[in-house]
Amino acid sequence: KLEATPKRFLNDMFTVWMQFIRDPNSIPPEFLNIPEVKEAMEELTHMSADPETRAEYDARVREMNRIYAGQTVKYKEGLEEGKKIGLEKGRAEERAKAEAAKMESARKMLSKGLAIQDIADFTGLSIAEIDALK
Repeated sequence: KLEATPKRFLNDMFTVWMQFIRDPNSIPPEFLNIPEVKEAMEELTHMSADPETRAEYDARVREMNRIYAGQTVKYKEGLEEGKKIGLEKGRAEERAKAEAAKMESARKMLSKGLAIQDIADFTGLSIAEIDALK
């Protein structure tokens, strides 16, 4: 039916796959650069190979899958580590901002003449930290 189908109804990929199903050896070489077609051709070659060649191919595929799985695990571990570092950094920045805000409040209170003990009570800063602001 492929030959009888009007060309306007065919797109390149549809035609390639129909040819592949009918006769894989009829696929034009330029279409073998398409990753999906290339993979299908490799799989077909594998399935029709002799047992020794098939065993070698299977071993290579297993090794590639093992490597890929390891890379995936390492990627996920790295992603989690990056998240932890980012959270720690964000928390440290928030603490630094809060500390700076306390210091600024203490400076203002000192400028208004509040007692150091009262400033320490309000801000949570130590008396030594407040004395250092003078």
